[in-house]
Amino acid sequence: MVIPKLFQVVGDNLGVHSLLGYVTSFTANYYCRYCKGHRSDLQKLVAEDQSLLRNKENYSGDIISNDASLTGVKTTSALNQIDGYHVVENVAPDVMHVFTEGIIPLEMHLVLQRLIEREMFTLEEVNLRIISFNYGFVDRINKPTPIRLSSLLNSSAASGQTSAQMTCLALNHFLMLGDRIKQNSEEWEVFLLLIEIFKIGMSQCISLSATYYPKVLIKDHHELFPFEFFHIVP
Repeated sequence: MVIPKLFQVVGDNLGVHSLLGYVTSFTANYYCRYCKGHRSDLQKLVAEDQSLLRNKENYSGDIISNDASLTGVKTTSALNQIDGYHVVENVAPDVMHVFTEGIIPLEMHLVLQRLIEREMFTLEEVNLRIISFNYGFVDRINKPTPIRLSSLLNSSAASGQTSAQMTCLALNHFLMLGDRIKQNSEEWEVFLLLIEIFKIGMSQCISLSATYYPKVLIKDHHELFPFEFFHIVP
């Protein structure tokens, strides 16, 4: 007899937090479901601090303390009653919500806005290349729509692209715009790092030794991004 097991719960971050019993406000003091870092510390953290990671022991203490403002844990999840499952071991993020509907459109708009300000191209030229680019047989159904000026000026606004369209745009933008990028463009390097991380995250499989590479990429990206766009040194 085969007994089904629950391995991971993935989905919209707000929904997953609610289902797993964590705080559902990402401005909370301890908003991360992976670690116990305070909000002010996580804004400066560029690499994983293993001493902050949640585990069954500190989770039990958080449940006993019953103070979400100090722990980030609102209540124990009913899912913990499933044999072999615990919320602190639910470490798989949802690629769509994290990348193609979250980080990628945000950074793409910031980078394009900066490069347009530096007169490498105009928004009209970017959109012309999006429209005229040969996406081939596979990606033609995911052809991105032109980028709206309102989205570009408000980087946190909706991108206007579906997840599939944003994936297509992110993976092809090098071919669309690469010839117009000047050397030593740090803004462009930020986005190249992000897409490299994204491609690894989208891989169907990865060796254990290869997991060290994204760690380096993530650290490089997290150091470069706040410096380039907000003049903050992590």
